[in-house]
Amino acid sequence: MHDRRLRLFGLLGAVAVAGAACASGAAAEPVQPATRQALVELYNTPVEFVVAELKVTAECMAAAGFGYLPYTLLRADPRPTRSLAGLPFRMNRGEAEQDGYGTRIGTADTSHQDVDSAVAAYLATLTPDQQLAYSRAEVDDTAVEVTVNLPDGAVVGAASEGCVAQGRIAVYGSVADFLTFEYFPQGLRQFSETAYASTEFEAAQGRYAGCMRDAGFDVATVSGAVELAQERFGSRPTTGAPSPDEVAMAVTDAECQTASGVYEAVDDALVAAASSWINDHEGELLGIAELQHSASARVAAILAS
Repeated sequence: MHDRRLRLFGLLGAVAVAGAACASGAAAEPVQPATRQALVELYNTPVEFVVAELKVTAECMAAAGFGYLPYTLLRADPRPTRSLAGLPFRMNRGEAEQDGYGTRIGTADTSHQDVDSAVAAYLATLTPDQQLAYSRAEVDDTAVEVTVNLPDGAVVGAASEGCVAQGRIAVYGSVADFLTFEYFPQGLRQFSETAYASTEFEAAQGRYAGCMRDAGFDVATVSGAVELAQERFGSRPTTGAPSPDEVAMAVTDAECQTASGVYEAVDDALVAAASSWINDHEGELLGIAELQHSASARVAAILAS
């Protein structure tokens, strides 16, 4: 019941066409530093945006007479930083020294109830008429749908009314702006396959693996290191302090990430592969970055209220 209620049409075909064009070997174009920085910020939106959106949604649901467990059970952990190409689990030394692998590894903490199960249990306490009223209050599917055309041929849509829509409007200004913010920058990801296949990334990944092996950790990739950390340290509670061994591995991991330049390599390769697309849509991307900055002020006000 609490899904984000988005509709997405025609994206796979657009991505396939764009990917084929990307593979044709077109020369990279210069990309302005400000545009690249805008993309970095868009791909690392603070978790507070989600918290604020859900807070407004929950307040709206409360006014309709319902609890809203997606907000009540929300764990506002900072999102692990990803690269533009989607490479996860980036760490710095300070973070590793303090938290080890933090939320990058699952733990034995069972205090956090699964949101889907909790919502299902809550809805089971309601009568059929109340369940219908809950659903209609959350997302009014009878209202006109807002749609946005993306540059690669996809059309995305979401309900214009209901408490979920109210949360989006409160943070982003409109449902249309939410859809643009959520989906437009994702066009960059259609070039990820080319970036991951680049010789620059392969070389950097080789340097990372060598660095980790030299320190006694036989892993080939960043994800492999997290899997090994999960095996070794995944039994600690989320709120528990990491062991010295976990901290030592995490610090080594962070240092090897930095020394190898693995994240920079894949991002550079992605920007090179996507440079024509980025420049073609530079105005829109910078406009979405401004939307993000404006939304930041609204998020701060919502969370302070």
